[in-house]
Amino acid sequence: MDSGIVVRSEDQTSSSRSLSQRNLLSIIHLKKRSA
Repeated sequence: MDSGIVVRSEDQTSSSRSLSQRNLLSIIHLKKRSA
């Protein structure tokens, strides 16, 4: 049970990290377009 919970938490953190990175990249692209 504990190991399963740990894996789930790790998956959530990794997915959130990728989402944040995508947002940063999209923001940078928008800034480049506007500039």
